Amino acid sequence: MMLAYLAKLRSTIPGTDFVPFAIALGFFFLSLFIDQNSFDWLPDPYLMEDGARFAGILFWLFYFFRTACQAQAVIHDKPVDTEDPAP
Repeated sequence: MMLAYLAKLRSTIPGTDFVPFAIALGFFFLSLFIDQNSFDWLPDPYLMEDGARFAGILFWLFYFFRTACQAQAVIHDKPVDTEDPAP
C-alpha cells in the first residue's frame, strides 16, 4: 500500500516539505527491522518496535497536517507563516 502511495504521488511529494515524511518512513522501516530480527538482549523489544511505529505515525501525521495547511493556504492565497509572529 505504501509503495502504491509513493508511486502515485512521486511527482507531488518532492514539492512538499518531505523531511518529516522521510523520517516517518525511517521509523516504519526501523519497526519492521526490529520485528523481523531477534533482539532478545533488549530489555523490552516490543516497546522498541511499537515505539518506532508510534514515532513513525506521529511524523506521518505531522507531514500530512503541514502539507494540508500549505495546500489550504495556496487555495486561499495566504502565505503559510512557519515562524512565530512578532509582537
